[in-house]
Amino acid sequence: MIYLRYVMLLFEVVCILCVGSDADCIEFIAEKCQREGIMAKLTPVTADGCVETCEHLQTCFAVNYFSLNATCQLLNQTMPESRLTKTTKCFYKAVRSPSQVMIDNDPCFKLICAWDEICMHNTWSNQAKCYPFCNTPPMKYGVIKEKIEVEVGQNYTYKCQSGLFEKGDLNPTTTCLEDGSWTSTNFQCVKQNWKQDQIYYNNMHTSDLISTVTGIDLLECMRQCDDNWNNCLSFFYDNNTSQCVLSSSFRRGLPQSLQSSEGLVYYTAPSNSCDMGYINVSLGGSYFCIKSYSVMKPFNDAMRQCELDLAKLLVITTNDQMVDLKPFIPDGMTFAGIWDTIQEGSWVGWDGKDVYPFWSPGEPNGGTNENCASFASFFIGLFDETCFSNKYFVCCKA
Repeated sequence: MIYLRYVMLLFEVVCILCVGSDADCIEFIAEKCQREGIMAKLTPVTADGCVETCEHLQTCFAVNYFSLNATCQLLNQTMPESRLTKTTKCFYKAVRSPSQVMIDNDPCFKLICAWDEICMHNTWSNQAKCYPFCNTPPMKYGVIKEKIEVEVGQNYTYKCQSGLFEKGDLNPTTTCLEDGSWTSTNFQCVKQNWKQDQIYYNNMHTSDLISTVTGIDLLECMRQCDDNWNNCLSFFYDNNTSQCVLSSSFRRGLPQSLQSSEGLVYYTAPSNSCDMGYINVSLGGSYFCIKSYSVMKPFNDAMRQCELDLAKLLVITTNDQMVDLKPFIPDGMTFAGIWDTIQEGSWVGWDGKDVYPFWSPGEPNGGTNENCASFASFFIGLFDETCFSNKYFVCCKA
């Protein structure tokens, strides 16, 4: 019965593109659309209404029909299947046959491409060739993730998520190649705005070193320190040997213990002027020295942990602050550093000052049972929660 129902549902999806009775289906080409020659859009409209409208217009030769949102595109030219673009939930129909002039002038009408290829016509040589599509390029760390599908020669530009810094190529653009791959780019997103420090040029202090990695490029060295950001505050990179040395200290002056090496460069982030284990990040346009803990504690225990660091529980009240903080916290729920235990409905931070949080829809809704605010790494807005529940937390130093 389950299998039969699946077949019936599949039949219903296919026959959504029908005229008249269920047995009188229009012959559409499924999962493909024509990009060129769009002259009008109709929505909402049925599949048969889409075709009938085109039939009544002398300048309309074909249609694209999008079943997901009942949208019809009227096209002023028709294309062979080899020229169509693979598109999910889109159906194509040539309403009128192409003229002989169109067929003679476009060799793509005589070329049959695979379902995941598109025919491209070189007007200079009057030759046609099938090319594969380029799917989404390799997703680098911290970039904004997008699902795309482009033709040969088209470009894609990487962009970093909020709160991260762009390093590497100043123009982080990659191009779709004929074999379906992408041109290489050394563009990277990093958590710290790393800068060269000329004080240590060709010299390295030998104390407070964490680890040494050989055979990696400069951007990967930055990533290594980023990934170890609770401990790594600076690093040395040797351009001659491709050696990366991570350090747990932030040096402003020359120490006594130095090791000379030609090509050695010291990198720090201006944000790393915070105390040991803390980093300076921009949250909602303001900079804070923070330390994110990957252990979960109740609210009072989290506050005590911050006090042991001579810090305070970080107060988060705006959506921009939450977005900027997400690259630095574990997936899950994190305390926002505010509560209304003293007076129900009056939310305050560690300094006792009133705050006006950016709540998630329907929040706060826990009354006197939920007096501490938290936010999710996968959602926007604050939630009121019981203070006894275990959550991640972030400490902050002035």
